[in-house]
Amino acid sequence: VKKNDEEVMNVLDGFAVTYQIILTKVDKIVESTDIVQRMEAQIANRPAAHPTIILTSAEKFIGIREVQMEILKFTC
Repeated sequence: VKKNDEEVMNVLDGFAVTYQIILTKVDKIVESTDIVQRMEAQIANRPAAHPTIILTSAEKFIGIREVQMEILKFTC
C-alpha cells in the first residue's frame, strides 16, 4: 500500500465510507497469493474496508466480471 492509498483509506474509514480493494494488472504478477494475503492483513482492522479483494487484468479479462457484479449490487 502506497502512502497516498493509506491516506485515502484513513479518510474513508474516518467517514465510514465502505470501499473495496481492487488489484490491477495481476497478469504481470508471478505470485498474487502473497500480495493478497499481505493486503488482507493490512485491511483487517480497517472498519470500512470490504473484506474481499478483487484481482483484475483488463488485458486478460480477469476479474472484470466480478467488478461489474459488485457495481451492479449498488445500482439496483
